[in-house]
Amino acid sequence: MAGTPLLIQLYILYYGLPNIGITMSAFAAAILGLGMNYAAYEAEVYRAGIQAIPKGQTEAAFSLGMSGRLTFEKIIFPQALRITLPPITNDFISLF
Repeated sequence: MAGTPLLIQLYILYYGLPNIGITMSAFAAAILGLGMNYAAYEAEVYRAGIQAIPKGQTEAAFSLGMSGRLTFEKIIFPQALRITLPPITNDFISLF
């Protein structure tokens, strides 16, 4: 999904899906196509941001007795958000 051109995806949604019996308006096809395309890129940005946090951060939180969820909420997510905020902003600007 992330490696194919957006215009091709939109053509497939609007012109290709009616061939198999799924019809939608041009606006709905555009919203669905743009949403799916940018969701694929955003997922990669979030994954990279979370993996950029050193493993020692998680190990330190576990050594303090924090659960996995609490570790993510209080330790990993705030640091990952700082790393991923610029690419997220760039993607939303390009979407508009």
